[in-house]
Amino acid sequence: LCWNNIHKEGATALGAALRANQSLLTLNISWNGLEADGTVELVSALIANQTLRKLNLSHTRATTGACLVVVEALRVNTALQELFLEQN
Repeated sequence: LCWNNIHKEGATALGAALRANQSLLTLNISWNGLEADGTVELVSALIANQTLRKLNLSHTRATTGACLVVVEALRVNTALQELFLEQN
């Protein structure tokens, strides 16, 4: 889903899908304008999701605050093995 002009609304929908996900292993949402709010919406789903193994959030304009939410989600999520946050 990289380079698809996805913003907060799309990230909210993806977050809802990730909460129910039981099969998706990799999600590349890099190069989208998620910004802080969209990143938080998406990453909050990692608390419930124990299936996703690889998440690419590079070049999404995530802020320091949004990255702190990532840290909190990773304290609960034990499934994610690779996380990319380059150039935010």
